[in-house]
Amino acid sequence: MIPAAIWMISGLLISLFVSINSELLFWPGLVIAVIGLFIVGIVFYSFANQPGLATGGIQQYSRNPNYIGWTIYFLGLTLIGWSESIWSILFLLYLIYTALYLHWNVLHEEIFLANKYGDSYKEYLERTPRYFGMPRKQQE
Repeated sequence: MIPAAIWMISGLLISLFVSINSELLFWPGLVIAVIGLFIVGIVFYSFANQPGLATGGIQQYSRNPNYIGWTIYFLGLTLIGWSESIWSILFLLYLIYTALYLHWNVLHEEIFLANKYGDSYKEYLERTPRYFGMPRKQQE
């Protein structure tokens, strides 16, 4: 199985072949892409400042904000370059497959993290949504 980081880099390389469309979807796509990159930046900053299991910062609202950020970014790129070309359609298929692949990856990561961190991860699972939302209960 391809590691998620390599999958994301391949998406960036594929996006080079999608031409920029300056019509109606360009600006919304640009805003969405920037939001996605902003989320990814917050995640990297948060991981760098939290040793061990990262449960604070943005990770208190989502157990997987990195994957959300990348998916939002690729959605924005899809809109920026949307046309009826084969590259746009292939990139849309890449986006859909990426969302499915990342969900599959999340399910496997949860098993790994539960084994690695034990009860502290199980408590994190109980209070934090998998993808996005308000914490279910506050840390004690």
